[in-house]
Amino acid sequence: MTPVTHGLLPLLLAHRRLPRTGDRPAGLASGLVAGFGVLPDLLCPHLDILARHAAWSHSLAGGLGLGLLAWPCARWALGPTSPWQRVGTCAALATISHVGLDLVTGGVPLFLPVSTRVVGAHYVPFWLWIASDTACVLGVYLIYRAFPRLRSAKRSHAAR
Repeated sequence: MTPVTHGLLPLLLAHRRLPRTGDRPAGLASGLVAGFGVLPDLLCPHLDILARHAAWSHSLAGGLGLGLLAWPCARWALGPTSPWQRVGTCAALATISHVGLDLVTGGVPLFLPVSTRVVGAHYVPFWLWIASDTACVLGVYLIYRAFPRLRSAKRSHAAR
């Protein structure tokens, strides 16, 4: 999968769990979830996708370790009085889902400290990566822009 999918897919799945500012999810919380979804690729910025998927950040230990880092980052960024536990959980799941998505789109060294054997294969063809990026961009746009406007228009119309 591409970094776009890794960042936006967890955001699409977690948008109802994120704290809100008005009708929309809060920007900082959304950024944390999307950022942690892309983090394994950012930590190993290889141009070759096989080299990137062979990195420590794409292993089970790397995914779990980065996922555990999400809670203190969410507490620090959002503050102790905010729902940082919920945002940290969504960000941790975004990091772990990154490893899972790459498992079915090329394989990863799942047990890297112990074994360098690549687990998984190319179960998802490349053309579906582009389609998933398009669907994720459109879905995030609808959730963050169009749907709140439709809801507020329905509320104002119902109040009349």
